[in-house]
Amino acid sequence: MATRIAAFLDGNTFVHYNEYTGRLIGGNSGGLVKVFDPDADTEPTSIDIPENVTAMAANGEKLLIATSSGELSLLKVAAVARGDESYETIYKSDFPLRDVVFINEGKRSICGGDKPFMTVVDHMNLNQTTEVSLLARPVGLAYNPSGEVVAVSLDNGEVHIFSVINEKPVPIHVISGTLPAIEASNDACAKCAWVLNGEQLLVPTRSGSVKTFLRSDWSHLTEILLSEKLASLAVSPSTSQVSFLYHGGNVDFFLVKDGRKLSSLRDNSIEGTPTNIAWTKNSIYFGATSGELYSVQVSFQDEPVVSKEVELLFIDEAEDSDAELAQPTSNGKKHALDDEDIIDEEDDDLEDAYKYYNKSVEDFLHSNKKKARFESNPAAAPPPALNDNIVPYSPGSTPWISSNNSANKSSKRRYLFMSSIGYSWSVSNSNSAEEQKSITVSFFDRSINKDYHFIDYNNFDLCCMNEKGILFGCSGFEKEDKTSPKGKISYRHHLSTHDSWERQIPLVKGEYLTSVALTNTADSEAGESLIVVGTNLGYLRFFNLYGLCINLMKTSPIVASIASVLDTIFIIHQAGHNSYTYSIINVAEDYSFVQQERPLSLRSGEGPLIKGLFYNEYSDPCLVAGNDDTLTILSHWREPNNARWVPVLNCKEIVTDFGLTKSKKNWSTWPLGFQEEKFVALVLKNSDSYPGFPLPLPVDFPARMPVKCYRSIIEQSAEDESEEALEQRLAKIQEEDPEEEFLRASTFGKLLSSSLADLDNEDDQMEKLSGFSVAFDKSLLKLFNSACQSSRLNKAFSIVKLIKNDKALLAATRIGERHNFNNLVVKISKLREDLMEMEEEE
Repeated sequence: MATRIAAFLDGNTFVHYNEYTGRLIGGNSGGLVKVFDPDADTEPTSIDIPENVTAMAANGEKLLIATSSGELSLLKVAAVARGDESYETIYKSDFPLRDVVFINEGKRSICGGDKPFMTVVDHMNLNQTTEVSLLARPVGLAYNPSGEVVAVSLDNGEVHIFSVINEKPVPIHVISGTLPAIEASNDACAKCAWVLNGEQLLVPTRSGSVKTFLRSDWSHLTEILLSEKLASLAVSPSTSQVSFLYHGGNVDFFLVKDGRKLSSLRDNSIEGTPTNIAWTKNSIYFGATSGELYSVQVSFQDEPVVSKEVELLFIDEAEDSDAELAQPTSNGKKHALDDEDIIDEEDDDLEDAYKYYNKSVEDFLHSNKKKARFESNPAAAPPPALNDNIVPYSPGSTPWISSNNSANKSSKRRYLFMSSIGYSWSVSNSNSAEEQKSITVSFFDRSINKDYHFIDYNNFDLCCMNEKGILFGCSGFEKEDKTSPKGKISYRHHLSTHDSWERQIPLVKGEYLTSVALTNTADSEAGESLIVVGTNLGYLRFFNLYGLCINLMKTSPIVASIASVLDTIFIIHQAGHNSYTYSIINVAEDYSFVQQERPLSLRSGEGPLIKGLFYNEYSDPCLVAGNDDTLTILSHWREPNNARWVPVLNCKEIVTDFGLTKSKKNWSTWPLGFQEEKFVALVLKNSDSYPGFPLPLPVDFPARMPVKCYRSIIEQSAEDESEEALEQRLAKIQEEDPEEEFLRASTFGKLLSSSLADLDNEDDQMEKLSGFSVAFDKSLLKLFNSACQSSRLNKAFSIVKLIKNDKALLAATRIGERHNFNNLVVKISKLREDLMEMEEEE
């Protein structure tokens, strides 16, 4: 029999187990929450909450409470226990709310109720809300932290699956005609449940069963027939077992993978109707409409066994005690609800994960080595081998970060690749007996391709993708990882797995993959792709779309590589400690080197070595280094010994308004691409070093050459000048910066001119080039007029000498006449005559 816990006098009671804090939370519609410690004989902590509770959700020490009066309240359990604060109403609707879940590691939440839309609440942005329209009323929400997806149960019998990795939820699938009819509140269970690894979704049906759907392709896996009317279902937090709670209080246990029934609990002493069920480490708990909680101890074996002896957890209610929440648990650890410990642990995880990302291994190993006792010159120590210094890199990749989600705290995730097309991300879940990884491929423009997901059996850590397909690689860099197949690559199409393949790369001793690249035109007429694989020893292999090796060469150690649509491969080499070079190979011209081992200004700093690496629309390599956060473009690389890097944008200054806006001082960008003179990036807030969840939408920033120090504007501002006034003054100065306009028009005009032979749509390109020429002349005329107004005639004449257009020179003559500078006008007229003579000779 179940153990009765007389926690509340009456009313509907809901139960929730917070794995992160190790506490059982009971909430009652009478306006009270009690927090139990299942592992200790201690009194529960009582906390006042809003009345008429319909659902609860927890993340860390935060508790969300939804009510039938339409209130969504946030309560911090530890803070309330210390007497610091009470609950806070963060959202109010005009209709009852029926369910709520935390998403994105607790940064946001989703709630819904008796209207056909759900509401996203952003807790990191002053609880701002976004409404997402639905086809019917939502009656249940189930969040999958491993996949960043939410299953929304609707009262029309459909289950709509939304991806919540982006700022706005995106529908990705619909399971139709499955759920039971919802006739009244709490009448039939229509809420879905995810298995812990996030790969299977359990969906109640109108035929009295529960179906399991695979997330990879949403196919039907198993169907479990139920013996009674279902009230609630829940999945074990540490095994692949599911429990079904019936209206009569009976419970059945099944195995998810094959639908096999394991055991049952039959108890006729339950008062009221059960509301919901929750698993803890060694028990299940469920609430009831009678105000009571019930517990059942379960042995976690291959088959769960209901214990014959149950222990009563409820102790006569007494006054709340702050000390109980701070007392060590039975294992000697400090209570998990301690705010400062939680924050410190999260910060440590972030620092540990980020400090090794895309940096020289030697930088960290050297600092940890024990120095010789009498060593006087540490630099005299022999340097490590170069091939030990290269960390495998894919554009847009991030380090592994452990999740702080209360329901899945042992998972970790990372982005494998990111560009202006889309991104792929990997999740590693170690809650089960063996670690399981999965990969999701997503696109910013879902009208071209749909997101898809699959189990990663190879532990891929390298990736590259284009609009047609995606390439993965197993580097073999982690020497301790004996399970990963070293040097393996795999290619698949986005639309189907037809012609997908895997191939092992032969590696010599000490060799591993450092980069993979994928382009569009190994055969331009067929529109096939070219695959490039580089290693730390400098081996460079080329494959066609079907896995055939078409060339092989050896260069200097390879740090990173990207491939353009023009069959050119840009490669970054390691030339020595903190010393790098680059090469460009033209595949179409018998793999000839256009540029070979040219010096590259790239240094390890506090951030990643490479922050962004991509091509612009002219197939010019673009690089954002981690140490200076400046976007540079390689210009004139088609000419031997004439390539040069041109800085076109300071990525930090453009997003922080050049340090002007105080609220943006901790913002940064995550580069995705550079197209049509616009920098495409994600905006990272709250001092984030790399993208997290949810993923911000890409933002376009116009190129702005770093030629002027705008910080002086701030220093010269009056003390009483508002931030808004400063921002307006800066915007005006930026709009009227002819010097930057001149340099930008000159730079991008030269970039386009040098690439005309490789581009299509010649008429469009010539029109664009003409536009740069007009902008060039206009900006010079503005500079000329400004110099005349300041009576700086020598500067004015130096400016006008840059003009090579007769019409613009004529305009400069008129400006000089207006300012009565006759000698200057005579000089300009002489320039016009010389220009006309040159044109006649040509």
